[in-house]
Amino acid sequence: MPSYGGFWLVCDPAARQVELRFTSPKLDDTIMTVVTTSMQKTLPAKRSGWEVVAVVPANDPLLDAMAFSRGRFMVTVLHDTPRYLPAWPEISRVIEDCR
Repeated sequence: MPSYGGFWLVCDPAARQVELRFTSPKLDDTIMTVVTTSMQKTLPAKRSGWEVVAVVPANDPLLDAMAFSRGRFMVTVLHDTPRYLPAWPEISRVIEDCR
């Protein structure tokens, strides 16, 4: 998936997991919070270079909430600026490819 404001989804089809990647200058491991029109979820995340990465199973309801959020959803990591991202079709495509 193309990056939107330093955020993108990466499918790991063998593990049936989706990585939520967020570019952030934060130096430590952290938590990532995703807020959609229908739910909010806080995920443990790990540092990977300049990215903070949270991993969710491909069948996690959060992914559907992101794909079907009305207009936008928000992603933030601890002590960083929230990013508001469009619920574009590419999100659904990545999720479905992982299932």
